[in-house]
Amino acid sequence: MIGILGLAIICALIFTLRKATNARPDDIARPVIILTVITGTLILVTVGYSNEQIAPAFGLFGTIIGYMLGRFAQSAAAPDPSDSQQSTAPPSSGKRPNTEEVRSAA
Repeated sequence: MIGILGLAIICALIFTLRKATNARPDDIARPVIILTVITGTLILVTVGYSNEQIAPAFGLFGTIIGYMLGRFAQSAAAPDPSDSQQSTAPPSSGKRPNTEEVRSAA
């Protein structure tokens, strides 16, 4: 029953994301993988395995979810390549400061 519910939610998600105009493969894969892991976890819990039997599976599921969410955070925080061409440092006069100028500035 839980597997059918998980499949129905994944189908509804895919149906909804198909109508999106700018959907990337990551936009579809990430929620499907997360919902699959959650459904798998619920199935393992309801089947009645002991804690010692399902602990490694929970560790693997947590690793998969952490990888997917971490990959999403890295792609969202990646700088735009066009911004890296512009320097934020003030333009220099081309000469190196002598040691007295450095000491007086400190």
